[in-house]
Amino acid sequence: MKTRRLLLLAALTTIFILIAALPMGVAFGQLDVTCPNGQRITNGVEFNTNVRPGNTYRVTVLGVDGFDPVVAVIPDVGSIECNDDSEEASEFSGFLPTTGEIVPSSLNSSVTFSNRTSDFMDVQIVVGGFGGSAGEFVLLFEGLAYTSADGDGDPFNVNVSANVISAGVPLSAYVIGLSNSLDPKITIVDADNDPIFQDGEEVYCDDANSTLCYGDGADTELSGSFILTPDEMIIADSLDPVLIIPTAGLDPTIDYEFSYINYLISSFAGSSTGDYLVAFHLGEDDPSLVLGNGNNTVDCDPKSGNCGDSSGNDIGEILTIEYDDTLTGTLISGELASYSFEADRNDFVSVVLTPIGFDAGIVLMDEDTNVLASDTVDDGETGTPILAFQIPSSGTYFLVIGDPNDTNASGTFLISLIGT
Repeated sequence: MKTRRLLLLAALTTIFILIAALPMGVAFGQLDVTCPNGQRITNGVEFNTNVRPGNTYRVTVLGVDGFDPVVAVIPDVGSIECNDDSEEASEFSGFLPTTGEIVPSSLNSSVTFSNRTSDFMDVQIVVGGFGGSAGEFVLLFEGLAYTSADGDGDPFNVNVSANVISAGVPLSAYVIGLSNSLDPKITIVDADNDPIFQDGEEVYCDDANSTLCYGDGADTELSGSFILTPDEMIIADSLDPVLIIPTAGLDPTIDYEFSYINYLISSFAGSSTGDYLVAFHLGEDDPSLVLGNGNNTVDCDPKSGNCGDSSGNDIGEILTIEYDDTLTGTLISGELASYSFEADRNDFVSVVLTPIGFDAGIVLMDEDTNVLASDTVDDGETGTPILAFQIPSSGTYFLVIGDPNDTNASGTFLISLIGT
């Protein structure tokens, strides 16, 4: 994997690392992936690892409480593989302390791939919700092993971006040994694979529910936890670790490229080897965008023309925009500009916005005024798709535009709506 730099602040408020530029779209803190079949993942959560040659691996994403995940596996050699609903993945179930019961679901996703090169292969995994939906999920990675040739261990990292922080779900990393011969350990490390210490304590977990585990993992009982795959039941025991990092309180404004947590999977004292399963439990959301001032979240109802008292703005006339339209609009001081459009289920819509005279924020809302996506663009910036979203159901949708920091902002803008 590429070299990464780790930064650690007090009380684990920030455990973020730097990674090289990604081959996907990362704009305004959002990660978007376009799959070969035309499927799009918007505002996705990113994972990275590398895998040894000659082996076959399976990545499965299990939705929690009805979440419908979409997964993309992006090797540095070969093509992107994506999946939305997998018949094979629908057979998975399980129980983990941080999720409770995980029931089988036809909405689960899975990709099986092989490293057919003669060397280790970097792999990026991106998980999002169908249609840009938000929720909790468990990512499972099978086919892994810690061997005597692995040195410090197997690397994984996770981007704890604003959508992960907004979800408010702690990031829990599990390692379950597939045989009694492996006593796995998971550690947060820096770019040199050196352990990170917090208040003199190493941030790692060897055995959950013991003093050999950092943070909440020290009080988390894994015995009785399991993952049921179509092939076998994988049962956790007292030697398996879980490393739990709270996301509440992390800074969602940190640049995307600085928002990685780096894990190293090995064994206790490097003294045992064997196959294992890794599982990450977390949530993803679409953070609310502030319009009107810097202190309150958007509270707008375009259907009624009411934007509420908290934003400090009124909705102006709601105009109509259609696919492939490029319109000139005006932001009036004390108002928010608003557009409505009709869309069908599975449409993929993107918006290009060029504000002149103000820094713009834009919010995409459904008929029930749920915020589905949001982003910002600087004064005068042009030519960049600012929103990209897959429509979950047919109906009327709204775009609301304002200045995130200035209630009295005014200016003109160009807005383009593209639908496919």
